[in-house]
Amino acid sequence: MDAARGLLHCLALANFATHLIGAACVSAAASGTTWLLGLLSPGEAAIACGLGIVGGLLPDIDAEGSTPTRLVFTGVGIAAAGLAVMATGALGIPLQIGAAAAGYALGRYGLAWVFGGLSVHRGLVHSVPVAALCGVGLAIACARLIAVDARVAWIWGLLVTVGFVAHLLLDELASVDLTGARLKRSFGTALKLGSRRNLIGTALVYAALAGLLSVAPPPRSLPGELTSGARWRNAGRAVRGLFDQRPIVGAARWRAATASTASHTRSTLPPAIFSRSSSE
Repeated sequence: MDAARGLLHCLALANFATHLIGAACVSAAASGTTWLLGLLSPGEAAIACGLGIVGGLLPDIDAEGSTPTRLVFTGVGIAAAGLAVMATGALGIPLQIGAAAAGYALGRYGLAWVFGGLSVHRGLVHSVPVAALCGVGLAIACARLIAVDARVAWIWGLLVTVGFVAHLLLDELASVDLTGARLKRSFGTALKLGSRRNLIGTALVYAALAGLLSVAPPPRSLPGELTSGARWRNAGRAVRGLFDQRPIVGAARWRAATASTASHTRSTLPPAIFSRSSSE
């Protein structure tokens, strides 16, 4: 009962820690599955898990002052500073330092200020099309900018979307009073297909998603591989093999291990002990 109450309390809060743990669990399961299916290497699966966790924190960038907002825009600022340093490499160290400082300030504070002025918490950012937009955008960036294989890039993008949607689902669960069996006023503000209060923004998101899909690398055989019965059967055998490697599994193995131990004991102890026991 105490564990159930604790779970209900966590779902009711749906705070940063809850979203972080939820995204980590979902991402670990999804990335581990792609590895078992033979679609990713262990290193690629680890990156996929990390990207899924990041995706699980992204929706709250529309909450001014939240931990995800600070983390995301700090990362943007660092990236902007790095790009500024590379762009001014021929101008000398003093100008590079100034450009890095300006890039960080614009990315960390300027962009955050603009974004905060254009968005509201639980607004358009908390929606399924934005989740898809983030995933497709990442897949394109990985495939085009750092030459990642298209299949791997799409799986990484899919993990971002999965983490994002997991966040939205947790928000919706937090909108349900599970103890009082009633809906809170926030129900329906997270897992949605757009914003009625921001129809122009919704249209722009769908237009951007369509545009990105038109230039995205083809997923090739990925849909068929994800639904391949042979791959899923091999994954199931691999999971069973992990458990079969335990030293004792089931009654048969217990009896075999017991018999082996008894045989070893008889071979190491003096025979007189056993002869005395049998005579008694």
